[in-house]
Parts: sequence; structure tokens; C-alpha cells
Amino acid sequence: MAGASLWKVAFKNISKKPVSFIHITACRCFSVGRQRRNQEHSPFDQNLLKILVCPLSKKPLRYDSARNELISDDIGVAYSIQNGIPNLIPHDGRLIKKYHKTLNVNESNQNS
Repeated sequence: MAGASLWKVAFKNISKKPVSFIHITACRCFSVGRQRRNQEHSPFDQNLLKILVCPLSKKPLRYDSARNELISDDIGVAYSIQNGIPNLIPHDGRLIKKYHKTLNVNESNQNS
């Protein structure tokens, strides 16, 4: 019982302050609760394209420097790059409109 109340007190104190996380593999510090810096992004190391693949299709990715994204042309998904680190979580990917239109046309043709 005493341990549970100790957790409640500790959690209340933690939740009021900004919490900092350290991403060990990238050695970068992120802060939750602070405003984001201007959208200045670190340069993406294009040598990573030799080893990175789309997590869904397992096909190579293409770098779009204008939008600072990795594009999977095979399935039409764009993955953002933040601070030089690609976010390859499938849920965070963005459908590309060109692919999305093609998908809708193909689905309507199959229903006919």
C-alpha cells in the first residue's frame, strides 16, 4: 500500500514538468512539453538508402529532398525524416495522392 501511494506522488510530480527522453541509437535528446524548434532539419545521410527498405513492401526507398521524406514508390507511401532520422513506423506513413487516386480507380474497376 505504501508503495502505491509513493508512485502516485512521484507520478504527479513528473507529469507537471517537461519530460526529456534520450534516443540511444541516434544520441539525440528530445523534450516533451517544449515548443518545437523551427522546422530546421538535419541533413539526411543518403548512404542509408543502401540499407533502408520500406517496412511494408520490403522494397528500396527513394529520398525526396524537396519534402525531406523517404518515398516507397511500390506502395505509394511517404515516410517523414525528422532531425535526420527517418520515421519508418508504418502507422506514421503518409499516402501519396497520385497512388491514392490510382488505388481508387483500380478498386472501382474490380467492383464492375
